[in-house]
Amino acid sequence: MSDLTLALDCSGESLSVALLGAEKLLAEIYLDLGVPHSRTLMSALDQVLVQAGVGLAEIERLALCRGPGSFSSLRIGMAAMQGLAHSLGRPLYAFVMHDLLAAALDWYRGELVVVTDARRRQVYWSHYDCDGRGRITRKVPFQVADPAAVVQELAGSRQPLFIGGGAGLYRSLFCREFPGAVFPGALYARPRLEQLLRFSWLDEGVADPAAANVAAAILFRVDGDCAPLYIRPSDAEINQGRKGR
Repeated sequence: MSDLTLALDCSGESLSVALLGAEKLLAEIYLDLGVPHSRTLMSALDQVLVQAGVGLAEIERLALCRGPGSFSSLRIGMAAMQGLAHSLGRPLYAFVMHDLLAAALDWYRGELVVVTDARRRQVYWSHYDCDGRGRITRKVPFQVADPAAVVQELAGSRQPLFIGGGAGLYRSLFCREFPGAVFPGALYARPRLEQLLRFSWLDEGVADPAAANVAAAILFRVDGDCAPLYIRPSDAEINQGRKGR
């Protein structure tokens, strides 16, 4: 069997699909069309396979971003990939988008803050310590908050490095509050699925992922349903809560 991985990230408004070989990226599609993923996902998956001249039966494993992101985007991606994994009889692995972004800077030493757009004038954010030798430790659980609340949580930080699409959206605020902050720019605005080639496919998780080396524990095998990382309640849950008041 060929060592091929079909990877998907549709946690946000954009959609990324990639076909990975044993050591290199074979094909990739990135779409940011402003339309529901349900309209483009299956055709994007087909196009990646066509570009590489590969059939579905040749895929050895599948990899899926489980968040953080919107309820509808994650649900669409999970349904598609879990359906493919079941029909093909192939293993499905999951990764967290913020961890993958952070792991791309495993050479960095200092505080790292990943910020992505959660819409509604909020952001998903996570905070890491990097030792400059490949070890990245997540300091707090993934969170959703107003950008001003992120500033308050980071009080005392001197020169954090901000990455992710949300870092660009609220750069003026972060620069004002953290004059020494570093912004590497568009290169680290979104995760590249090609980065998955750097990591091992783990069939078992770790006891405490938040305390582990994030850069060494990106991909975990999913048995059964993939647990999404919503962070924020869905609109249906919010509306239900309002009705119950």
